[in-house]
Amino acid sequence: MSPMGCCELGRGGGGKMGSIRNRVTPDPELALLISRWRGRAQELLTQAEKMLDADARLTMQEIAAKYEVLAHRVEQQVGKADK
Repeated sequence: MSPMGCCELGRGGGGKMGSIRNRVTPDPELALLISRWRGRAQELLTQAEKMLDADARLTMQEIAAKYEVLAHRVEQQVGKADK
């Protein structure tokens, strides 16, 4: 069993319970990290809007984009593990 998933009882042919199918479900800790990274990205974008210095604003936007990329990559890895 994957550290990011679990086994789940499913319905076999004919609607009878008992067949086991592997199904990867996102690890709650990973889901929390992804959520936090996206939250940080949003906070940075909000702060960047208030910045008067263009270089500082751009830097904050770039950092926010990197948090989004990180969240997206982890989501993609979880999705690949699902297959």
